[in-house]
Amino acid sequence: GYAITVHRSQCMTYNKLVVDLTGINWKPGMFYTILSRTRKLSDIIILAYDRKSFKVSKPALKEMHRLQKIEEEYPIKIEQYLGTKRFIEWCLPHLSNINQLSSMPSKEINTSTLDHGDVKRIKRKNSNLCTSLSLKKPESIIICENQEKNYCGRHALRALSQNLDIFSDDYLINVAQNIVASEQICRNGEFIQTTDYYYENTGDYDIQILEAALRNVLNIDLIKFHKIENIDCPIRSLIFSNTQNIQAFLVQEGYHYYCIRRFRLTKDYFFKIDSKYPMCHQPIRHQDILPFIGTLLDCGCNIYVTIQHVNDQFNEDLSIENIATRLWALPDSPADLEVLTIFA
Repeated sequence: GYAITVHRSQCMTYNKLVVDLTGINWKPGMFYTILSRTRKLSDIIILAYDRKSFKVSKPALKEMHRLQKIEEEYPIKIEQYLGTKRFIEWCLPHLSNINQLSSMPSKEINTSTLDHGDVKRIKRKNSNLCTSLSLKKPESIIICENQEKNYCGRHALRALSQNLDIFSDDYLINVAQNIVASEQICRNGEFIQTTDYYYENTGDYDIQILEAALRNVLNIDLIKFHKIENIDCPIRSLIFSNTQNIQAFLVQEGYHYYCIRRFRLTKDYFFKIDSKYPMCHQPIRHQDILPFIGTLLDCGCNIYVTIQHVNDQFNEDLSIENIATRLWALPDSPADLEVLTIFA
């Protein structure tokens, strides 16, 4: 083990943590930093503490009270806020509202500004501010490689992660070789055909390679589903009863892999991202995803759901309280930060 300061521990996550809360070096905000360094509070051991360790910044509390009072006295309407220069990308829950908001007149806009703690109402006339929203076509921003030989495994992993800089073929082959070596050890040196896992010259990868690569690089597991109805496994039943939280599926159709993925600002739709059709990402309504997956299962496809890896026994820690975080496990990409246009 080793010791580390509170400041140095920021942005880090530990499996176990031992903390000494005594001493004169504690500052406001440190206790929150400590409590948020592990996944569970039970993983923190507090050696000793005194009441002076629990400090709150009085200026911060005063500022929070001031802002709450401003919000109560001068509530800001989102339509008004979208018409100001302070507009930032904002997640619209329903794409049907886009045209209504983007066509709002901007000649007379009331804005709220803060000046030395005072709130002033300013009415702007004949403003040239624009309220148009930034819309992107899925094909213009979603990453999808063109199909190259049988390298659909690599294509699917990069489509899932929306990142072309990871999951190279050299890396995937190295993962496959490690799996073969581990399997030979488990079988007491018995010879293992590498072609059981991959074909180096064609790009065919077994699903075990994709699973290992996702776990190693993105800390993500794949959970296989055989059906969507009358599921015996309670964990799989819990996942499919929370489809609103599922971020992505990996589909194995024969020897071909592709993914079905959602993006943060367009959660009402899944997109089929297939290297065979790199410029056509079929949109699937969220409410239609289960029938769509059911059809794929009926056709003999293997379906996998992405989930954050916590330990080797995923069912021990998955619950209704953390399922939203566990299922939305892939990192944000440029496509997550745009409202994608859908044409019926």
